[in-house]
Amino acid sequence: MKGKVFCVLILFLLVAVFTSGCNILQKLGLGYGESDELLPASSFVMEEEEAIKFKDKKPVKLYFADKENVKLRAEIRYINVSDLKGDAGSRATLLVKELIKGPGKGVKLEGTIPEGTRLLSDVVVENDTATVNFSMEFVEKHPGGKDEEKLTIYSVVNTLTELQEIEKVIFKVEGETRDSYKGSFKFNKPFPRSTSIISKEPPLRGIIEEDEDDNSREDKGSDDGNKDAGIKEGERNNQVKTDGKADEAFENMDGEEILE
Repeated sequence: MKGKVFCVLILFLLVAVFTSGCNILQKLGLGYGESDELLPASSFVMEEEEAIKFKDKKPVKLYFADKENVKLRAEIRYINVSDLKGDAGSRATLLVKELIKGPGKGVKLEGTIPEGTRLLSDVVVENDTATVNFSMEFVEKHPGGKDEEKLTIYSVVNTLTELQEIEKVIFKVEGETRDSYKGSFKFNKPFPRSTSIISKEPPLRGIIEEDEDDNSREDKGSDDGNKDAGIKEGERNNQVKTDGKADEAFENMDGEEILE
């Protein structure tokens, strides 16, 4: 008789422990509860699909004008890892081409490179300085104006100085240096990075799209203005640096560098 009572007590304790254990697991988010039944299955599918699109890609930071055309705001764009394995010059060339294509779809930013502008040769990086050689459209199709010129210049400079190897940028047009850009800036000296022109707003994310074939990109040139590789806010390439090391270039410029 005592044995039967003992067995019943043990069974009762086991049931109690099991029941309370399930409640504890649910509170910790480890068990199944009502919230699991209400969670749409599509949410898991979307995460998986998005992860697939970012496979073998790394984020880079590009700078475009904000919608007020006052500050530069960053856009995070994902680039194929294989395209980022080259030297500093090849990576800088890739970034400039992405800038020429313009902001990603779904991002309320404005392009800074004049329509029709082409990169005439690969970017050359020597002694921490990148040299960018644009076609004449970079000058002729630019609207001009001190603020507009500043946004265009520093969209290129700040994008390229995201790379660890680059501290300054020299501009050439049709292979030649120019005394001024459109009349507001002295254009024959290297431009260091400027953080004062960067918006304090966080980087933006656009609609993710499949990459175009590299050859078709080169053929289309600037006609692909708003087409882009997938973009997503996230961490930067490990060869990209933080804004903390940047110089406040615009404020610290000598008077002769800005032509009034």
